[in-house]
Amino acid sequence: DGAVERLDSEIESIRRSTQADLETVAPSERYLRVQEGRSRTFDLLLTKQMIQQGAAQGASAEATLRELLELRPEDPFAQNSLAYLLAVEGRSLDNAEALVLRALEQRPFSGAFLDTLAWVYFRQGRLEEASETIDAALHLLPDDEELLGHRARIREVMESPRRNPAML
Repeated sequence: DGAVERLDSEIESIRRSTQADLETVAPSERYLRVQEGRSRTFDLLLTKQMIQQGAAQGASAEATLRELLELRPEDPFAQNSLAYLLAVEGRSLDNAEALVLRALEQRPFSGAFLDTLAWVYFRQGRLEEASETIDAALHLLPDDEELLGHRARIREVMESPRRNPAML
């Protein structure tokens, strides 16, 4: 994809520029230059992963999210995004749960983060917890179509006479 290639090129340019700055600027300015480069790189990586997710490039988006978390390990938005990606794909659900719980420690009233936790619980088969959590998310974001869809899916599986793991 052309947009992703342009972002990769810009990220590489920032990295080279930051490295060159480290060799030429005064020691007192190095920290600020590195932080500025990391911040710009983070913003570009965030854009890149949104494009990748929108294009259904899950593996690429996951790699980009992991790169984001290397730059900012405690960023709640990157934590939540990776957790949601893993939940949607039904992989590493314990890791997804840990990530979103860490994100919620920083943003406990985020409807989007609560939605991710609900979806993790759903994919783990923890339907009662999923239902309670999606209701809490909808209390914060009552008109969100995605959350309403998640609640409908959770309830559909809960009301099924045969709770089949394949339904998750």
